Amino acid sequence: MFDTKYLDIAEELESRIDKGHWRQKLPPVTTLSRELGVNPRTLAKALRSLSDKGRVDIRPSTGAFIRDTRPVSRTNKVIGVLGMLRGAKKTEELAAIEQEAGEKGYYVLNVEHCRKIFRDKPNVLLELPVDGLIFTNSVLTPEIAQSLNRNHVPFVAVNRVSDPPDIHWVDYDHQKAHQQILTHLLDL
Repeated sequence: MFDTKYLDIAEELESRIDKGHWRQKLPPVTTLSRELGVNPRTLAKALRSLSDKGRVDIRPSTGAFIRDTRPVSRTNKVIGVLGMLRGAKKTEELAAIEQEAGEKGYYVLNVEHCRKIFRDKPNVLLELPVDGLIFTNSVLTPEIAQSLNRNHVPFVAVNRVSDPPDIHWVDYDHQKAHQQILTHLLDL
């Protein structure tokens, strides 16, 4: 006889996730196993099942994080731009981005930023009312990239990004690059 109790537990966890019982991260395995009255190994097997379905990301020594699988509809009609250079070059580049965005019915939100806030609070970008982000002359860390991917926020980088996998970037020809990446971002 096959032991399928873990499937029942996985179904219960998925139901709680759908009802918003947890926001981003599930409680530790020991806490959940006590709460559900099951062996921690059974719970771990249920979590692996949810991971295989794409409902949670399991990170060793960190926990299980909820993956939002609902389709995202962004309706702000705003593109966020982070890390613009200062001075006349910034004005030219921002004007090119605004023109291209305006032709497609979008506004541009230029975010002057302190790199420290993104290192300390990588999810702060999720609070911006934007449909997508352009990183230019900005530090795009793997943590920020993973957070944006996990939350279905499209983004591109206008400088080489070597660490995060599957990140789109355009090398320097700034005015043309900004137009190309904006078109790519809007397509996403």
